[in-house]
Amino acid sequence: MSRLPLLLAIGAIGLAGPAHALTITFDPIAGDSLTGAESQAFGAAAAAWESVLTDPVTVSIAIGFRDLGSNILGQTSIAEVTAPYSSVAARLALDATSAADATAVAHLPAAVPGGSIAMTSADARAIGFATPAGAIDAQIEFTSNPALPFQTSRNAGGGISAGMFDLIGVAEHEIGHALGFVSNVGSDAAYTPLDLFRYQSPTPAAGLSHQIGEAASFSIDGGQTSLATFADGNFYQPSHWSGSVPALMDPALASGTVQTITPLDVTALDVIGWDTSVPEPAAAALLAPGLALLALTRRRRRA
Repeated sequence: MSRLPLLLAIGAIGLAGPAHALTITFDPIAGDSLTGAESQAFGAAAAAWESVLTDPVTVSIAIGFRDLGSNILGQTSIAEVTAPYSSVAARLALDATSAADATAVAHLPAAVPGGSIAMTSADARAIGFATPAGAIDAQIEFTSNPALPFQTSRNAGGGISAGMFDLIGVAEHEIGHALGFVSNVGSDAAYTPLDLFRYQSPTPAAGLSHQIGEAASFSIDGGQTSLATFADGNFYQPSHWSGSVPALMDPALASGTVQTITPLDVTALDVIGWDTSVPEPAAAALLAPGLALLALTRRRRRA
């Protein structure tokens, strides 16, 4: 994952308040074109997120296809905004609408190194920051490598044919990054909202985890309870789950496999500032045994 050349810095910040539910729009990257089937697949992915997130926000994404190299299905570049941590924490508190939000806000750290938070522009608007009008929020590129063929629609039973990759699922995953499932672990950049819930494991009392190679848990109660584990950055980028519990934001996808938004993914987006229409699962459901990590084809983004 990379940052778009146009990085948006927030100074004086106002509230944004459009009067409609989440809308995700997309246009081809300049010079690219999309088939009707590809457009429909991305529309289905956008609709999946629109059905679970209710913030009055429009997210603008540019999409296209090119050869991304061996074993890369998709990558996302984001427009990023920064704001003082105190302002972000205050906005998260004002935005809290669920039990998970309440727990998360009650356990936010008192401060973070550097004193600032880096957000995707979409996530910034979800918690009430105003961003410059007209700028795109992310650019998503999918592979055009014929060795990694996409299936643009799912079979009658909801599955994907053997040897094919789920374009709808990959698009949902990449949109998840644009919405804010992003970590700056291992870089000099500011913590992200997701990094506020990334605790060292198995010793969460040691504090937040911000080192490559360090085992990290997703915890919304100050490290007391681990709901899942994050990728440690050694093999898969830290802006992903580790794959120990099957979820949309896992770093890898096997051919012939469908990938969809799970309660775990929704909880992560919920606590970083998005409102959700999905009933909250019990922690036990999030911790249920899952499938082994799918690694036939790994999906990563440029750092």
